[in-house]
Amino acid sequence: MTLKKFIKTHDGTKVGSGQCVALARLWIAELEGSADGFDSMPRVASAKDFWTSAPKASWTKVRRKGSTLPPAGALVIFDPTDGNEHGHVGIALGTTGPTADTFETFDQNFGVKLRARLEAHRFAGVRGWLVFKPPAN
Repeated sequence: MTLKKFIKTHDGTKVGSGQCVALARLWIAELEGSADGFDSMPRVASAKDFWTSAPKASWTKVRRKGSTLPPAGALVIFDPTDGNEHGHVGIALGTTGPTADTFETFDQNFGVKLRARLEAHRFAGVRGWLVFKPPAN
């Protein structure tokens, strides 16, 4: 499924528990072509843990540098903040947000809503992103 179709299918819906990790896991399963909806990413306690848990054979880690845009489909990992020890994860659209210092993602449970939706984020607090490496045939 393309990212565009994934967004169209899930926009405005509650995916799984409504947490950001649930939407990210569903996207990972789509990237991997999982027929049963399960992904191969190790289970994580928090969104921030994707950064340290992503298998190197399947994911390329890219540390944030300034306002470089993450590519479409990448998992953007946000560091924990005061009041949010778990961090956050969103799916990059590869586009800038409404202002030059923002970028767009498709994510869930950012702020108060437990629904998947498009969001604009500032680069501050972004640890980096994970880019999926499709298996070689």
